[in-house]
Amino acid sequence: MSEQPYSVTLKTLGLILLVTFYTVGYLGINRINDYRNHYYDVSLWFEKDIPFVPSMIIGYSLVFVLVALLFLLVDNMPDFWDVCIRFFNMTLFCFVIFLIFPVRMDLRPEVTMANDWITELVCFYFWIDHPYNLFPSMHLSGSFFAAFYCMRRGRIIGWITMIMAVIVGVSVVLLKQHYIIDIVAGFFVAWFCSFFSMKKFKSRLLDEISD
Repeated sequence: MSEQPYSVTLKTLGLILLVTFYTVGYLGINRINDYRNHYYDVSLWFEKDIPFVPSMIIGYSLVFVLVALLFLLVDNMPDFWDVCIRFFNMTLFCFVIFLIFPVRMDLRPEVTMANDWITELVCFYFWIDHPYNLFPSMHLSGSFFAAFYCMRRGRIIGWITMIMAVIVGVSVVLLKQHYIIDIVAGFFVAWFCSFFSMKKFKSRLLDEISD
């Protein structure tokens, strides 16, 4: 069977469908969790003392750059479909956890509109993203998922994207968007979805059964 030819159209369509699923699902569950009566607390005792740094909104936005780099670096369709399936599974897994284990960010400060663009951008993010859907951090899982793939494509681009993903992790804490435990969970979700191969697992299981 011949390999499917590279198609920018299919890549673009796949990206649009993934982004739509991610955005609609995330915001929908976010609004559902707005009406919960009970939330789990995963905060650590010292997190209330971590300062709120509005300028970290720049680092927070690097996730969009990382996803764009991931999309651009995939240069063949088998890899692209593999990335799509893994990203879809990662997103779906996070959605399920959001519904069965709702966590609320109680440390987010009130931010009012100001004349500087940093504060306005923070206000926009806080307006569209209510303080729910925390555990695990999809912002971090998406960032490291992209960085892990880029690491396989080249050492330089890999380390650049890995540093960017770390900056995203720091930013979500300093923006009071996530607790530290959310970050740890998001990292492991990205690692699992990036490197765990169901085909290899099934093959290994079948070999053990046949033995």
